[in-house]
Amino acid sequence: NALLKKVDPLIAKKKKLYSNMDITSAKSPEEKQLDKEISDLFSKMNALILEKRKLINFGTMPIKKKTTAAKKPVLGPKAKLMKLAVTTLRNKAKKLGISDVSKRTKENLVQSIILGEARKKRGTTAGKKATAKRKASTTRQTGSSSTAKDRARKALPPGRRVSKAGNVYYERRKNRSDKPGQLAGEKYQGWTNYETWLWNLHTDNDSYEYLNGFYQDNPRLEDYEYAQALKEYWEEYFYEYEDQLPGPIWDLAKSAFQEINWLELSKAAMEGIY
Repeated sequence: NALLKKVDPLIAKKKKLYSNMDITSAKSPEEKQLDKEISDLFSKMNALILEKRKLINFGTMPIKKKTTAAKKPVLGPKAKLMKLAVTTLRNKAKKLGISDVSKRTKENLVQSIILGEARKKRGTTAGKKATAKRKASTTRQTGSSSTAKDRARKALPPGRRVSKAGNVYYERRKNRSDKPGQLAGEKYQGWTNYETWLWNLHTDNDSYEYLNGFYQDNPRLEDYEYAQALKEYWEEYFYEYEDQLPGPIWDLAKSAFQEINWLELSKAAMEGIY
């Protein structure tokens, strides 16, 4: 406002003294001085306007919040392989001796590679040591026994045990029995049901190898999370046969598959891992 009060009289003075001058004639020193004073005042006004705009914009600028980088999820063996190109997966499969790689889907290649690497690992020193830690078979009685000595000792009923080393295991055999026993309240051969027992009978090695690899990448999960991982692993394999079986047979197979106790299977496999 102060600058406007100064410039307005100068503009009025210029209009009064020099409005009717011949534009072709040179300006007088007095007119030049007057023009300079008006120009200086306008320059100061522009500088103040720009400064004021900067202050307004600075006050309205949004403050950026510091964001913490999201933790990358830990990928298991399957997730890592799924990120690879199909060509790369086929080359890996060929090296493992897997046939018909060109006809397989990406999911099938990944599953075959996981199983192939697990089988290959069994032949190594580390693989043999890991396999040696596995629990004894529950489908047959192992070792030797003396009937006379057994009769003189009172056997515990089937159930949970803790070894001298502090390891937890489950005894499913009946006393002095050469056949598989069963835990109290369980329905078939020491397992929750027939479906769980049958699936374990045919897939226990592959389940162990898969969970062993999965555990190396995810060592601090809860039991139910390992069970869910094992279920999802076998579901992909199982549902590949949906279009290959007649409707009634598929419905029966799916009904049996849904009865499997994955928590029990995963716990049994994990006993040899930690």
